[in-house]
Amino acid sequence: MTTPTDMLDILSCIPGLYAWVYDKSQTLLYTTCPTRDVSVLFDRLFSECDYHARIHAYAKDHSVPYALSIYMGLVWYAVLEKTDETLTKIYLLGPAFQYPVSLKQLEQTLAKYEEQGMNFRSKRQLLKAMEQLPVIPHTQLASYAMMLHYCITGKRIMYQDLHFLQDTLPDSGHEQTSGTSLCPLEDFYAGTAGEFDQKSVKITPSTYKAIWDTETELVQSLRLDFSPGQDSRTRHTRSFPAQKSRTSNAHSFPGWNPQTHRLDLLPTDASGIQTPVGKLKTSAVIMVSLCARTAVEAGLTYEEAYRLADEYLGKIENEPHSPVGLQNLMGEIPKVFHEHIQKRRHETHTYSREVMLCMDYVRNHVTQAVKLDELARLTSYAPYYLSRKFKEETGHPLREYIRTKKMEYAAFLLATTDDGIQDIMEKIGLSSRSHFSQDFQAVMGMSPAAYRTANKK
Repeated sequence: MTTPTDMLDILSCIPGLYAWVYDKSQTLLYTTCPTRDVSVLFDRLFSECDYHARIHAYAKDHSVPYALSIYMGLVWYAVLEKTDETLTKIYLLGPAFQYPVSLKQLEQTLAKYEEQGMNFRSKRQLLKAMEQLPVIPHTQLASYAMMLHYCITGKRIMYQDLHFLQDTLPDSGHEQTSGTSLCPLEDFYAGTAGEFDQKSVKITPSTYKAIWDTETELVQSLRLDFSPGQDSRTRHTRSFPAQKSRTSNAHSFPGWNPQTHRLDLLPTDASGIQTPVGKLKTSAVIMVSLCARTAVEAGLTYEEAYRLADEYLGKIENEPHSPVGLQNLMGEIPKVFHEHIQKRRHETHTYSREVMLCMDYVRNHVTQAVKLDELARLTSYAPYYLSRKFKEETGHPLREYIRTKKMEYAAFLLATTDDGIQDIMEKIGLSSRSHFSQDFQAVMGMSPAAYRTANKK
């Protein structure tokens, strides 16, 4: 079996990719970085980001490799060696750029560090050292980490098992995210960061064809099995399942697997957008627009599709993101739209028009008090007859459906916002905290606080 030392020797064949070994007390034991001055610069940068402390905190509950991404798009992978579940050594790969970054962009970014105390000489030295760093796709760098993990532990892991830390500036807040990362947006530039400014990037016709293919495949995946001509009055009795965590059905999205599909979307380098985060934010907005329009065509109501789009546009614009974090978000967007479409299709092909009208009204008015008289007027049925018809078709009373939808929306707010439980309760039109807790427990199987802890991103 290949030893960790053997693996480090193999990885040292990749120009500019450095390896580091630290003991549990943060002492540097070994590095493949050939120049002491350069190794001191990157060692200091890593330490100033407080990554050692974060790795030790992470290692208390985890053993898989951990990606740490700094503000300008640099990434390290920490691979852990444990004895009896106690951290003994930290193997680092990196830093490497996930995306090409121009020298101008590096200058602007390092100015932020200079504002926080980095002196001018250190800034110039670090800039010079960064020019020699390689640009390596995140999936490729992660593969090296997984191989090193196997050499250390003898255990095989999958790409989705890895964990990531969002980009940070020194002493800034941080947030740990986990999940799968999508393939890069376009072909990666082969070379070092310092060479990027000297080479013009030509966008070939095949790149634009790949963008078209990606959009087409995404739309087709969202439309899968949609049959507008199917009789929507076919009736079956079913129960209302409690809403699961948004990531629980991550592998049920047909035809779209982040590990096997490239994600080629605009903008390309021809747009002049050079920052990884800037590109990905634009790509994410394009993806949201595609998903929302396709979801409406596939049967989702306008309000549901565009309310979901608004939610994600807000996340893209207002939340701090690293390239890894944005890639994870872009992996989530089509899956969540797909889940909503599938749920809508099932209901459309299951219930009568009148029952569907009630369901649509309830879903679109979860923040209001929904009264039986209003639904009766909507369907032109007497309240008593509508209640009986709804229960006959669904197997549940109409009031229970209203409660379920309100609790599912409350669960959504708990998982995706920082709103207080009292505020969320008021948003769904309830005034009693005890009744809200009882109803939430009945529908979701746990208390509001426990649900937020288990599902908050």
